[in-house]
Amino acid sequence: MTLKQFLTKFNGFLVDASGVLYERSEFFKFAATTFNYLQELAPTFLATNNSYMFPTDIVSVLHHKVGIVLKPENIISSGHGLIFDEFIQSAISDKRLYIVGSDSALKYFNDTVPHTHTNSIKQAQAIVLMSYSPHQDISFVDEIIDVATKDKHLPVICCNWDRHIRSGNSLMPVIGTLAQQIEDAINRPIYWFGKPMKNYSELVSSRLNQSNLKTNETILFFDDNINNVVSMQQHIGITGCWVKSTGIYFNQSNDDLFSLYGKPHFFIDSFDLNSTVINTH
Repeated sequence: MTLKQFLTKFNGFLVDASGVLYERSEFFKFAATTFNYLQELAPTFLATNNSYMFPTDIVSVLHHKVGIVLKPENIISSGHGLIFDEFIQSAISDKRLYIVGSDSALKYFNDTVPHTHTNSIKQAQAIVLMSYSPHQDISFVDEIIDVATKDKHLPVICCNWDRHIRSGNSLMPVIGTLAQQIEDAINRPIYWFGKPMKNYSELVSSRLNQSNLKTNETILFFDDNINNVVSMQQHIGITGCWVKSTGIYFNQSNDDLFSLYGKPHFFIDSFDLNSTVINTH
């Protein structure tokens, strides 16, 4: 069965971004055709660990680069953890925050609890990691480690669980890689928000319910990270479809990945309407 034939049985769709619609800044040739077809069938949401870009900016990129028209309210980003998650709100409320992130990422902070910003890590009462560029100076990592090691009550929050995204035939590190380095060095857990965490799945469930959609197997979720797919299946009972060939696990054995993460309900090579849908059960 082709993906196009398969889609008709669902009442709503969730689509990851990097590894499904594009690789780095280049959209796949089939991305707009497939995404727009989904929108013709049922409510469609972009479900992404993209905390480096605010929804209105994502909307602009989708429209101008590839012709996808999407409303900001149909974007469910890990950056929304700043607004949705009770632990994060408690940790940053009325605090001085040191934030690692792009100008676009900073817009998420406009809608959350009262707080102030500081450019000094030593003056921070909480540290929030949103995004970084591979060409960026990362000397702040050692500073954060030093401060967070001395102050064991200093909250360190990362709004993107991803360690890498696909870049050609290799992987490119993103903010989760630096956050993991910090967590390992300070020898205590930091707080993560985003796929495959349950907190992100609960955000998805909340947003679907707000759109009068039932959180069940009639919702289909596409992601290139098999861990994200299986976790979302288990957390909120939706149907998962892993996108393999364009994603981060393109060169790894299916059997090994299934043993490590469990099985997605379905998988496809790419987010192309002509892709063959494989049932794993």
